Amino acid sequence: MKAQSGTFVGTLQFFQLGESKLVVYRLLSHKPMTIEGLKKASELSERLLRMHVAELIKKGFVKRRVLSDARLKYEYSATPPSHLAHLLITKLVAFDTSLRAKKKDIIAGTRI
Repeated sequence: MKAQSGTFVGTLQFFQLGESKLVVYRLLSHKPMTIEGLKKASELSERLLRMHVAELIKKGFVKRRVLSDARLKYEYSATPPSHLAHLLITKLVAFDTSLRAKKKDIIAGTRI
């Protein structure tokens, strides 16, 4: 998965995730981690990590699961590249459909 992950991270740069988010995704693609584990591995602040992880979860790049412990604790893992590729293709198709509909509306509105 390492070679596949490296190629996929290059593709993610195209989607302008930013260097810090790519670092988080890279780390999580190797093994699931808590925020504390990410903090040690990345040298990013806890606050910044929480913001990046929240955004990556929202976009579907990272998954979260609850760990059973005395305290509420989450473990984060990277969504597999194959699933992300499907997600991105679906979003691109929806975007293309939207553009075609808007183009059709514009052309219909310019007819005299």
